[in-house]
Parts: sequence; C-alpha cells; structure tokens
Amino acid sequence: VIAGQVKGRTLLPLPMGAHMASQAGDKDNNNNIVHGELSAHDRALVHSIESVVIDWTHQIAKVLKQSSAQPLLEGKNPGPLVELDFWKARAANLMCIFEQLNDTKVRKMAELLRKTNSTYFPAFLKMYKDVVGALDEAQDINAYLRPLNRIFDDLEQEELPDMFRFIQPLLHTIGMLWGASKYYSQPGRIIVLLQEIGNMLIDYANTFLDPTEMLKGEPEETIEKVRNSIKVLLEYKEQFENTRKDIGKYFKEGQTVLKWEFANQLVFTRYDAFIKRMRLVEEVFETAIEFAKLEKIEFGGMKGRILSHNVV
Repeated sequence: VIAGQVKGRTLLPLPMGAHMASQAGDKDNNNNIVHGELSAHDRALVHSIESVVIDWTHQIAKVLKQSSAQPLLEGKNPGPLVELDFWKARAANLMCIFEQLNDTKVRKMAELLRKTNSTYFPAFLKMYKDVVGALDEAQDINAYLRPLNRIFDDLEQEELPDMFRFIQPLLHTIGMLWGASKYYSQPGRIIVLLQEIGNMLIDYANTFLDPTEMLKGEPEETIEKVRNSIKVLLEYKEQFENTRKDIGKYFKEGQTVLKWEFANQLVFTRYDAFIKRMRLVEEVFETAIEFAKLEKIEFGGMKGRILSHNVV
C-alpha cells in the first residue's frame, strides 16, 4: 500500500497463500466445496480472501470518491491544468487497479469465493463493475480533454494582450468537448473547468500587470496595460455566452442537445470581482492622468495668479 502511494498508484495487497486459491478451487472436482467440506486450511484461505476483499473495497472506494473539484471546494484557485492532470492520473490509476483485478491469482480467488457461495462474492463483483465503469469514464474524459493541452501550451507562451486570439478557439474546443464526451457533459464538471480557466486568466493578468510595479511607471503606459487586460478578460465572458447560445451546433443530428442552463455566478463569481477591481484601477489611473494635465495649465487675467494657486 505504501509502495503504491509512493508511485501514485493504488496497489492491492494479496492475502497470504493467494497462490493456493487455484489448488483449493480444483477440489471442486471431488465435490468437497459443493457440499461444504472444506479443510481447515482452505477455510482459513477463504476467510483471508474475504478479509482482503473488504480492504480492497475501502481502498477502491477512496479512489472512486476523488473529485477534480476538491481544490475549488477547499478554497484554492487552481488553473485548468489541474483538471487535465487529475483525469490523466485517474485514468492511469484505474487502469492499474483494473489490471490487478484481472490478474490470474485474483481471478482464482474470486472463483473460490463463488464456488464456496461466499457472501463476499457479490461485493467483489460490484467492486469490479464499479472499477470498469469508472475506468471507462476516466478514459473518455481524458481523451476529450487532451486537445485543450495544446491551447494551454500556446497561451503559456504569450503575453496577456496576445491571448485575445486564443479565447474563441478555446471555448470552441470546450463546446466540442461538451457535445462529444459521454461523461463530461455534466454541469458540475464543465463549471469546474470554466472556473479554472477564469483563474488562469486572472493569474496571467496579475503577472502581466505586476501589481508591485504598477504605481512606479508612467500612468499612460500603465492604463494601457490595464485596458488591454480588461479587454482579454471580457472576451472570455463574451465567447462563453456565444458558445452557450450556439451549444446545439456541437451535437450530432438526432442527439439530445444538453444546454448550459447553469447560472453565470457559478462560473464567474471570482472572475467578475476581479474585473470590477480592474475597472477601479483603471478609474484611479484615469483620474491621475486628468489631474496631471493641470500641472501644465497657467491661468492669465486679473485672477490668474489666484486661480493657478488654487489649482496647485
């Protein structure tokens, strides 16, 4: 178990004497198992297998309960790569579990449980089916999320103002993901991804503007950077609305169209607060620029000296 944690995989420990399961099962030829005539050694082996099935059930249940939304629920602000990495790792881990459950020794153990009419055999079957279902889901989602990797890689190479041209292709790809993936077309999942993309753009804006340096530069240059940032941030919201409006085009003819009927606040609460903050920063610099113009003004006339003094 510890070795599995080190490797980032769920490894299922085999019971002592697992290699004897096939030999015990072969005794069915003598009708011993059918009539409940198990030796003490075989009864101990069955009990050992039943105990390990309980342990496996807990191990696997912990894996199945994992959610990509957990960082958001914990109050963190992860980017979309966290979502992509989660499903990639989940698919690999579930494949690892699936291969272990299909191992010859494990199949012999399951067969022994079946032949002895163990009450744990249905639990083993359910656990196996749950793993197969979760693996199918994770592989489907991982496959359809993969195209986003390229867009995120391209975004990473650009300055924030240049990201403007990537926003529409990004939302188009998400629309295709929604229409094509069997398992990702659920509001709870797409909301997580859209929130994380918003977090990514906020991080890029913070990096581009560098809050510690904003008040040290020329106001005219800084306000231009602020406006460019706001432009990109608003483009994401606009393309989100366009994709929501045209979501039907991402479904094949005859397919049931699943609309984005969730409230905007579920996606944009933090994002809108950040844009509001940016608007405030823009207003501060606009005011600063206007006041700076007064430095160059000299009033003439009889009251010129008094008015100039008042302006200063």
